[in-house]
Amino acid sequence: MTVLDWQSTSPEVAAAQAPLAILPIGQLRSSAPDLPLDLELRLLAAIAHSVAERIDGDTYVLPTWPFGQNSTGRPTDQEIGLLWRTLLSVVGDLGSSLFETEFRRLAVLVGLGSADASTVAPVENHIVKTAVRRLNYDHGYLDALWVQPLTVAEPPLSTVSPGFAGTGGTIAIVRALARHLWPESPACAPGDGQMDGSTAMEAIVHGTAHYIEETLVQMAQIKDPQRTERDRP
Repeated sequence: MTVLDWQSTSPEVAAAQAPLAILPIGQLRSSAPDLPLDLELRLLAAIAHSVAERIDGDTYVLPTWPFGQNSTGRPTDQEIGLLWRTLLSVVGDLGSSLFETEFRRLAVLVGLGSADASTVAPVENHIVKTAVRRLNYDHGYLDALWVQPLTVAEPPLSTVSPGFAGTGGTIAIVRALARHLWPESPACAPGDGQMDGSTAMEAIVHGTAHYIEETLVQMAQIKDPQRTERDRP
């Protein structure tokens, strides 16, 4: 099992055995007035690397894409985002490029998600679900999925701390994770002592890795009989 990323050399990536690519998609935005704008991006990168270490097999962690779907459909002073058509094209082009460079499995981390959400549709960057569906349709030998880490945490984050559920729960989780990962940061000063960032991180990483591996197995079982010679790279 080898974890590769943008710091790896091209021979190292080429030598990987049927690697899984992990693409985190974040958002450069204000989570709270006292938190840095890039906090979501750094959290996704940390989660992606930790998940890669749990995956059985070689994994390539791509740089976190910093611009998600603009939630308002127009520019604001709270976030820098893309129109849904643009994000659709970005994910589609990146997925196709990975396929052309011999990647056959792709997991897209669609933002952080929410402890109260479901796996039916993402709570942010909604168009990524469509982009992933298109990738699976266009490339028969590519197994692509999307996942939101906070949503698939195991055990559920609402059982880790009551403060992680309901309105404001996502911000509470973000603060707890930030305090755990970067305790020296002034913006991540101790507070809300009942919020256990270490336990939350473990639940998020464990749940996300399990979800990715389980979903890829299910996809292979469904798609293998349907793959045709026409789809073969």
